[in-house]
Amino acid sequence: MKEFVYGRHVVAEVIQAGKRAISEIWVADASLQDKDVKASLSNLSIKPQIVPRKKLDDLTKGANHQGIVAFVESWAYTPLEKLILQKPKVVVVCDSITDPHNLGAIARAMRCFNAEGLVLNKDHSCGVTPTVMKSSAGAIENLTISLVINISRALEDLKQAGYWVYAASLNATETLPQIKWADYVVIVLGNEGEGIRPLVLKNSDVLFKIPQKGNFDSLNVSQAASVILYEINYKEGIS
Repeated sequence: MKEFVYGRHVVAEVIQAGKRAISEIWVADASLQDKDVKASLSNLSIKPQIVPRKKLDDLTKGANHQGIVAFVESWAYTPLEKLILQKPKVVVVCDSITDPHNLGAIARAMRCFNAEGLVLNKDHSCGVTPTVMKSSAGAIENLTISLVINISRALEDLKQAGYWVYAASLNATETLPQIKWADYVVIVLGNEGEGIRPLVLKNSDVLFKIPQKGNFDSLNVSQAASVILYEINYKEGIS
């Protein structure tokens, strides 16, 4: 089964990662003159099809496709046990993140700050979609992503493999700068409205909050992910 991705950076990342076969590429005529598009297509064996821009507009339902769409194999999720065997230093677990733009932004932050493993729950959660790909600027193509039925059980499996689980919670007493990070870290992020579910919090080793000034409740979940991953990567030296 195939799907499509769109946008210059996204298509470039798909080509560079080389994880998914590309069956077709549609390009609006003017976009072929763009140097970034030319560079992306230069190493491909298939020839892009020049199509009217309206055809791309219709396919993407008016999204900002930047004049290029690639038809690719459907995303293949990695079983959790295989992700654990790869032993990424930092794994992000998203507990019921439903907004594709948030998930894409989280993936982009992960790519910037060298976090390679991502765990999503199968139900009540956003998966890898064209919108997620575009929001991540293609960064998600370079992550190892597992789709699990039970987040709490996944955390237990990760802990048995030597990971410590840190959950971001507004009700925590410890703050982010106070945290001492383990060698192998799991960061749990909660739903945009409800936060992390109680049972998932119970299965976490350490709860923390991001210290804030002002009278606003909290950061957006993708903003929080960026702050946390920055702290881990640069303040504690995990790389």
